[in-house]
Amino acid sequence: MKTFIKPIVILLTASLILVGCSRGVSSAQNSENQTAVAGTLAAMQTQISIIASQPAAPAVIATAAPTAIPSVTAQATKVIVASSSTQKPSGPSLRVGEVQDLNFPDSTSIDVNLDFIKIWSIKNVGTATWAADTKVVPTDDNPLHAGAYTIGQVVSPRQIVEIKLPLKAPETAQTYKAKFMLETSNGTRFGIGANFDQPFWVEIIAH
Repeated sequence: MKTFIKPIVILLTASLILVGCSRGVSSAQNSENQTAVAGTLAAMQTQISIIASQPAAPAVIATAAPTAIPSVTAQATKVIVASSSTQKPSGPSLRVGEVQDLNFPDSTSIDVNLDFIKIWSIKNVGTATWAADTKVVPTDDNPLHAGAYTIGQVVSPRQIVEIKLPLKAPETAQTYKAKFMLETSNGTRFGIGANFDQPFWVEIIAH
């Protein structure tokens, strides 16, 4: 609105100056000038009233363009946790494997009260060397009366040794099965089976 009012004020001022200048002119001319000025003023007042009655134009507020915010993609952080437990390497293993009957296979008939020598061929399939004082010990009630026996030689891994164990058939006629394992000087026993903790045996029929 201020843009339109300013020229109107200038026109009003110019009109007043013209009125002042017209005082030296004849009364007839002065009357005509006044009539013209009055008409001009009336027209200007009408224009001012029209402009004033018009609603103000809405102010335009300049807004800055939004700044693009870079997208942040969350990334998983890989955390490596060290295990507090350390697996210790196992020591040398004591294992018996490939046991073969060299005489008196299972269910052999033997006279009652007969002394005999059972012979096995066994192999060291572990990683530990068997000492010469390794014993052959019964794991049951020793029905065939086995005496104390040591293998009598050092047996390295993958080596085969023969065991010749003296036994005695009982006086009662029936089937007997005696079970044995090897035992180190510190009392550690080992044998056959999946975990090498099972005995090998001899089975006879006393008659």
